[in-house]
Amino acid sequence: MKSVEDEIQAGFFTAIRNMKNREPRLKWIHAIPNGGKRSIKTAVTMKATGTEKGIWDVFFPCPVKIGGNVINSGLYIEFKKPKTLSSGEGKLTVEQKEFYSDLKDMYAFAVCRSVVKGLEAVIHYLCTGNGTYHGSETKKKASEKCTQ
Repeated sequence: MKSVEDEIQAGFFTAIRNMKNREPRLKWIHAIPNGGKRSIKTAVTMKATGTEKGIWDVFFPCPVKIGGNVINSGLYIEFKKPKTLSSGEGKLTVEQKEFYSDLKDMYAFAVCRSVVKGLEAVIHYLCTGNGTYHGSETKKKASEKCTQ
């Protein structure tokens, strides 16, 4: 059975596929298969072929220029389960926090708990060159409006 995070990510990519004709910059947005339950054989193969802990779920390789300057070279998105009455929200792992810390000066980052938040993160990134994750689980609201 798929996890809540898998369901959110699948919904996100369904929406992205529907938007690609209208927004050609979305052409190369892609998932990075790192987490999840797998057979031992598959896990061994993935490790041997370069899979690393801590890499975020989705990468959008689209440099954003504002005023002729590149703001960030791409956007990483990590999907986490939302808080429910019966369970807490998903948290970043130590390795995911380290990945963010090491790359935050070159890339934008967003932690998203729904399809809508994932799409909002992409739109916010395209409009501002910035992510919505800034080193803590507390989200900062995007105050900028897209004018492009």
